[in-house]
Amino acid sequence: MSSLSDETVESGSDEVVAKASPTQSPATTVSATPEVTPTPSASPSPETPLEFRFAALRDLADLRKDVKDARNGITQEGLGKFYWNMVEVQFNLSQLEMLLPREEYAEKWKSKLLLLSKAVEAIDTDDENLTISSAKSKLDKILQTIPPLEKIAKSLAN
Repeated sequence: MSSLSDETVESGSDEVVAKASPTQSPATTVSATPEVTPTPSASPSPETPLEFRFAALRDLADLRKDVKDARNGITQEGLGKFYWNMVEVQFNLSQLEMLLPREEYAEKWKSKLLLLSKAVEAIDTDDENLTISSAKSKLDKILQTIPPLEKIAKSLAN
């Protein structure tokens, strides 16, 4: 910022002339955005057993509902409904895969989740030879993989 100060200058005559000259005041700089130094991102910590139990049981219930809807949809509406429900089943599986179990039960959870994942992958929605009966059979296999995962989740935070 500038401020004006009066400076007296004598000229060759007896008159005094006031002349304004800018003077600098001490400058303070304020940054519009604070500087942020990046910190290494910590890996997400596992959920508490209670959080894990709640999320796992919720997602497994959603999965069971969507698999049953797919099975019923085939019977009532053919393969079109089945394909839609398989998108939901894939979504449910991805939610379960994002859960972070604690070390005490992680290995057991992941091994059972792998069985579920394989059962879901066994249904190839691009398979031109997929029949209603083979789709129902594969959906039944998915349903069979849910109880072992529920058992693990229910054993937590009791």
